Amino acid sequence: MIQNEFQQFFELSLDLCCIAGTDGYFKRINSRFSDILGYSEAELLSQPFVNFVHPEDREKTVTAIQQLDSGQLIHRCKNR
Repeated sequence: MIQNEFQQFFELSLDLCCIAGTDGYFKRINSRFSDILGYSEAELLSQPFVNFVHPEDREKTVTAIQQLDSGQLIHRCKNR
């Protein structure tokens, strides 16, 4: 039941929602995410998400992913 509620919340949210892995790929996106960014779900899921990050923010994003993958907590990571 909780999983169904999560799925419903995820899909119906007006916010951009995604689940991303430390392998650098989106695992799941909601339709709002796709609509706002202007890419299809297939496009977003098929390439590293860093490709969609502003070029000036890519290095810090990759560093944050590496920290998460090594078990460190990330308190703030903002990018455009």
